[in-house]
Amino acid sequence: MKKKFLLPVLATMCIAGAMFLTACEKEHQSIKEGISGIVVERYGNWMPVIDPNSNDHGERPIIAGIYVYEYTRISDFDSTTRHNCYSHFPIDKMPKPLVATAVSNADGFYEIPLKPGKYSVFLLENGKMYANEMDGSGGYLPVTVRADSVSRMVLVLDHAVY
Repeated sequence: MKKKFLLPVLATMCIAGAMFLTACEKEHQSIKEGISGIVVERYGNWMPVIDPNSNDHGERPIIAGIYVYEYTRISDFDSTTRHNCYSHFPIDKMPKPLVATAVSNADGFYEIPLKPGKYSVFLLENGKMYANEMDGSGGYLPVTVRADSVSRMVLVLDHAVY
């Protein structure tokens, strides 16, 4: 029964997030080429055993530092940088050049003008670069920017328990 509850909740959150992103971007977007979206913090207990009526978990838009680097793979880091954690990296140990930075607003909205190319996106958390997703080639939070196009990304700072 609890699994049946969890799937509709997650689906509803995804739809609500997409609607929020679309509404927010239509209101704020001013760039013609680059990336834009929202930054959210996921928090609380997302375990499938939680009480269906519990409200101790969710997502909320946050103000966050966003750092765009040249496309960065896990193999680009040396063993001293990556041996402790695969999602947090010292800012001074990033192996690829920094391309751009931005800060999301109170609604979580951000936009970063970028030239066409492939990039990795990180969030700044406690003085370290944070990324919690990889592609099939070991690239952190990849995004490809195409000419005259804005790529949309929902960036998640994940503090949840699963």
